[in-house]
Amino acid sequence: MKKIYLTILILGVAVLFGKSSEKPQWLTDIKSKYPESLYLASIGKGDSKNNAENNAAANLARIFESKIKVDETTIQRYSELSVNNKTDVSEEMKSNKSVSVSSGQTLFNVKFGEYFTDETGEVFTVAYAERFSTGDIYEQKIKYNSEQTEFFLAKADKSENNFQKFAALSVAEIFAETNKNLLNQLMIISPETAEFCKPEYSLSKIRQNKEEAAASVYYSVDIKNDSDGYIKDIFDEMLTDQGFSSGEDPIIEVKGNIEFKDVKLNRPEKFISYRANISIKNKDKDIAFLRLKGREGSSDRERAQEIAFRSIQRKITREFTKKFYRYIDRLSD
Repeated sequence: MKKIYLTILILGVAVLFGKSSEKPQWLTDIKSKYPESLYLASIGKGDSKNNAENNAAANLARIFESKIKVDETTIQRYSELSVNNKTDVSEEMKSNKSVSVSSGQTLFNVKFGEYFTDETGEVFTVAYAERFSTGDIYEQKIKYNSEQTEFFLAKADKSENNFQKFAALSVAEIFAETNKNLLNQLMIISPETAEFCKPEYSLSKIRQNKEEAAASVYYSVDIKNDSDGYIKDIFDEMLTDQGFSSGEDPIIEVKGNIEFKDVKLNRPEKFISYRANISIKNKDKDIAFLRLKGREGSSDRERAQEIAFRSIQRKITREFTKKFYRYIDRLSD
């Protein structure tokens, strides 16, 4: 009786995952089931259904990887801006299956087809995107991004000062850059649709105007106890990367203090603790406030201080970048 139950169980699993000794036609000739004129499709395999799906999606994504690269900051800012500007289009995009790609992009409207399990237990499946319906989704998203880009370009033209103009152009650049990548994807998914979606604005012109606005934005850095100017150098690098310049009558003011202390522990290594409070303002308006503290150690004091400086640099860069862009994006609302 146990053997009968076991046989039934094995047969049930085989039926569930499409287990068969004979390979289906789609596995040996994917175009027979998913013709290129109608679909983008790739086969994946794995030791489970989930792993097979992940592998199939990754293989589908490789079609796009060599042509499209996306900056991580652009992805994060666009995601937050989209949350703050919810639309039917953005909600529809979220409702469709999306696939993240190692190059930083996301593919939308991905579905999975049949499953097949061979005699060794390996599972196969197909990840595919229908060209027509997927192209329609991308077309709507590109239209929305183009409208947002034009909105912030108009806002830049009406800005009261160069910092506000920089902020509006920075947001316009995010939507335009995202659109560029969506268009690159759409050129692969549906070239005919992509031709009708090309925007009237110029991404290179947006960047040029942003750089010109930034060139007229001045900043100052004053950090007490920063005798070697190490903290000042960190902010100089980050702010000049934005296109700003150090000068009189600054729009952006960085002020604060830092303190280092030797820490005595019952260990042979030398330890240094640090504490810093730094404010970044746009005139009298707060951009960010950084509160840093930590402790680092090494075989000698000089080395411990070097490690502490690197730790401070990582923290400042991470926190300032996040809070600065958040302020910029809010300033443009």
